[in-house]
Amino acid sequence: MTSVSFLDLSGDATSAGGSARAGVPRPRRRWISRLLIPVTVLLGVLALVLGTAWSSLLPATAVIVEPAVAKQLTSARPATAVVQAAGWLEADPYLHHVASLTDGVVREVLVLEGEQVQAGQLVAVLIDDDARLAVVVAEAEFKLRQAAEAEVEARLVAAQEDWDHPVALERAEAVAASAVAEATAAIAETEARLAEHEAVLAQAQRNAVRAEVLIPKGVISRREGEETINAAETAEATVTSWRQALARARERKRGLEAELAATRQDLALRIEHRRELAAARAARERTAAETAVAAARLEKARLHLSRTRVVSPVAGVIVARLKEPGDKVRQAADEPRSATVISVYDPNRLQARVDVPLADAGQIAVGQPCEVVCEVAPGQTFRGQVTRILHQADIQKNTLQAKVVIESPSPALRPEMLCRVRFLANATPGSSETLAMAVMVPTEAVRGDRLWLVREYDGRRGRAAPLSVTPGAQHDGWVAVEGLNPGDLVVVSPPLNLRDGQLVRPSLLGGTP
Repeated sequence: MTSVSFLDLSGDATSAGGSARAGVPRPRRRWISRLLIPVTVLLGVLALVLGTAWSSLLPATAVIVEPAVAKQLTSARPATAVVQAAGWLEADPYLHHVASLTDGVVREVLVLEGEQVQAGQLVAVLIDDDARLAVVVAEAEFKLRQAAEAEVEARLVAAQEDWDHPVALERAEAVAASAVAEATAAIAETEARLAEHEAVLAQAQRNAVRAEVLIPKGVISRREGEETINAAETAEATVTSWRQALARARERKRGLEAELAATRQDLALRIEHRRELAAARAARERTAAETAVAAARLEKARLHLSRTRVVSPVAGVIVARLKEPGDKVRQAADEPRSATVISVYDPNRLQARVDVPLADAGQIAVGQPCEVVCEVAPGQTFRGQVTRILHQADIQKNTLQAKVVIESPSPALRPEMLCRVRFLANATPGSSETLAMAVMVPTEAVRGDRLWLVREYDGRRGRAAPLSVTPGAQHDGWVAVEGLNPGDLVVVSPPLNLRDGQLVRPSLLGGTP
């Protein structure tokens, strides 16, 4: 009974479980907890990482900085203005006009107004085709002159060799001397033969005289006597012939001696060799001069070619461009600036030309301190000094012009800007009162009434922050400002496109801070 009931209960339980599984619904899938929450956490971590490293990934602008420094300044009594007058800014002492040094037509202008140029920089190019051909012609002529000079030099060497070693004349002298010696020997032989025949003639003549005496006496026959007389006549003819030969031999010897004397004189004087040597030396001098002229022409042609490239002799800023491609440049023209391409000035050297009323002209002098103010730099006063006072007044304006050099001019100042100049009373001994400390920055860091600082500097980067300031006293390229602490990094010559909060990479003039 017990086992049966157990089996029943078990069967009931099994059937009950099956019916229960069939009636319970499948639970819903939880997408939020399984997918959305992990993705959200991952994105949050990525955003945190990017937010932390974003500043290091952004590009930073390189800037030059200088730390603000505390300096001791002399507090002086305010200077008193004795004269005030309007003026215009201009280059000190004058503009530099960059001109072409040769005539031609402009092919290309490489610079524009307002650009910075360096000394020796190429600013314009002229059409140079004819100049290049002139150089080719001059080079060919120079080579021809060099060849002619080499030929003449060879002639001179040969003439010098003939002069140093007169072989031909010495040989001619030896031949002439040998001929004279031979003629002398021939004369001696002829004289000997003549003496021999003269002896025979004397004997024949004696025989003929004896025969003429003996024939009448009959001692010898007439025929024998006539033969003796004919023999004497033959001997006389032979002697006459040898005498003539001797005369000819002596005449020939005299001719040979004259030729030997002439040859020796030629050897002593050497007129022909001397003439050849002198002519060769003169030809060398002439060809050397012609070569020098050809070399000068070649150098001139090359100079003309080089001058088709116009370069600036000084560094500065271009204030005016007077030529365009296609314009002519001429040296000898009525227009004063016919050859000028650009005009350049040094922005660090400016002066004011001031028209001082004649009634106040007696109160200004060379070396007098001045203050110069310009509308382009409001609130900023520039120190100056009178450098020149013109010696000719303007009768139309009733003024006298003075030149005032500006110390440490701002880059914002430009030639021909209006300004106002206060001529101050010269300082007197004892005018200084106290010494004060001031925080100073380079004058190039101040633009009008604002400068830029580097904030949040981490040793490698920082952020640019503007600061409005009122410039104070200036000294040796530094200006006093308020609102800074010594050591604050100030941007020198800040870029025009610098923005508040922009990432910058500062570096000192002598290296990274």
